[in-house]
Amino acid sequence: MSSSQDDCIFCNKTNCKVISETKNFFIIRDTAYPVTKHHTLIITNRHVADFFELTKEEMVELDKILKNQKEELKKLDK
Repeated sequence: MSSSQDDCIFCNKTNCKVISETKNFFIIRDTAYPVTKHHTLIITNRHVADFFELTKEEMVELDKILKNQKEELKKLDK
């Protein structure tokens, strides 16, 4: 898989209001098509087909992001 796809809305960050960034990911709240209140997307900077293409480094970072976002969402839901 290439590092970027011209037709990928996330690679181009089209209409993405980034709330946070890390080395390998960026985080947005999905305001266009939210499934739930504060629907959050964690997206890789590198274009990948799915979770299973993540490197070990990306998986470790993603775990930290998920835990952090869990706490952030708890605060927003108060």
